[in-house]
Amino acid sequence: MNQISSAKKEINIAMAWFTNQDLLDALNSRLHKDVMVNLIILDDEINRNDIYGLDFSTFINAGGKLYLSSISDKFLHHKFCIIDSEIIITGSYNWTNYAEYRNDEDIIISDNQHIILSYQEHFHKLLVSKNCLNEYSRIPSSAINKDNYQGCFADFEAEKNLYINNSVLTTSTSILVQNKRHKKIAFSKYNIGFHAYTNGSSDGMKILIEKGTELPVSVIVDAWSNADYITSMPCEIYYGEIKDSILNNSKLVSLTMVVPSKRKGELHFKTKATLDSNGYFHIEFFCVETGESNETFTNDNNLIEYLES
Repeated sequence: MNQISSAKKEINIAMAWFTNQDLLDALNSRLHKDVMVNLIILDDEINRNDIYGLDFSTFINAGGKLYLSSISDKFLHHKFCIIDSEIIITGSYNWTNYAEYRNDEDIIISDNQHIILSYQEHFHKLLVSKNCLNEYSRIPSSAINKDNYQGCFADFEAEKNLYINNSVLTTSTSILVQNKRHKKIAFSKYNIGFHAYTNGSSDGMKILIEKGTELPVSVIVDAWSNADYITSMPCEIYYGEIKDSILNNSKLVSLTMVVPSKRKGELHFKTKATLDSNGYFHIEFFCVETGESNETFTNDNNLIEYLES
């Protein structure tokens, strides 16, 4: 809870089962402080029942990004949380009443950058095939029984009883905290921006992330179509020392989106760029009018530099 409450920029969570209201309240509190929160949970009756399942509508409405992992896919059994790309919390502990009040669990908290990078890369791989929910609904308890419950019915009953009876049993949770003596703060080593055009001609580079920006960071920049009746819109990302020109800068990633033929300025685009403290860079290119988006990412630790605090 203390680690969540201290988050400043971003929290990424992959959690098989999540029924602990206190932890959801802590995430919602961070969202109201403009912290970005991405959450993946299992799409099953433990998480989604209307007896003790949490109402994640509050999370979505506060700006949280919720993703459901189908049990028909590779079964999501993760239990980890990455905070500001600086802390990883993992172990056997699901964020449930059952884990909090009944089970003997273990938790590891580490700021080892190699471990964090590994988890961060895997988290973004988990997101690839999942859609962010715009709304959330729970499964009526009348629809949950032994015949259609796709998991362990005994676990469901135990979790339900803990919620209904408010049973508080002895918690035996081991916590290992791994810390370094000196904390390294990451900064963007270069200016990062996209190639801007006017009437089809190069108009230099529009900055997304300035050199020296403390990481992790996530920004959204607006843009509009720059010529009449285009049918595709490129998004080319460059990095380097020069702020207003792509000359002598290096191309980082590029992507293209097919768009409807419109007059200049009639298509509105949003470019979202994220760079974490391990050199993970993610770009999403979104057309407001069509709702279509395209995205790509790369890992390049040459994009960052560290200073010890």
